[in-house]
Amino acid sequence: DVYGSFEDEETAVPMSMSNGQADIDFYTSTVAGTAGVSGSMLGFDPSTVEITLLPNETYELELSSESSVLPSGETTEVIVKAYDAYGNFVYTDSSTSVIFRVTELTEPHGAVNETEVTLAEGTGSITVTADDLTGPINIVATGETGGERTALSGILTIDTVLEVEGISFADIEPQVLFGALLGAPFGEVTQ
Repeated sequence: DVYGSFEDEETAVPMSMSNGQADIDFYTSTVAGTAGVSGSMLGFDPSTVEITLLPNETYELELSSESSVLPSGETTEVIVKAYDAYGNFVYTDSSTSVIFRVTELTEPHGAVNETEVTLAEGTGSITVTADDLTGPINIVATGETGGERTALSGILTIDTVLEVEGISFADIEPQVLFGALLGAPFGEVTQ
């Protein structure tokens, strides 16, 4: 089964019952979730018990955003989620501290509004605001457990876009003698 197996997963596993009880070892796989284990015996109704298989400890952080393009001056939410080494969502993690930063080369394009969050049920969020420049914002998240930085990290790039109209060229520094926009009939620009 996807969640695990008994000693011999090819066939039904016979066992002896003593005083109305029987024991058997169940070997879990790397998949977290809920497994149903059934047993039956002649003369009795079959029975099923559900076993909840928990995810392993947090191994990786994944960042996502509502949008991959952010107009200048706008704000968007960035979600961080914890995953174990096997790709299971770690909904049991409510203690990992995640520190966010923007890479040095992309700082002129935007900023994170919160620099640290503690995961709650494997997830957390911050907001990012774009500055008045077109370019990428590279957001890096690093996890800390027990005050020590761990190998947990996640990276997300959001592109910022400065939208201008023809009349706005007079306000742009430095002043230019010629401006061209893809698909727009702009020519010389002077004050």
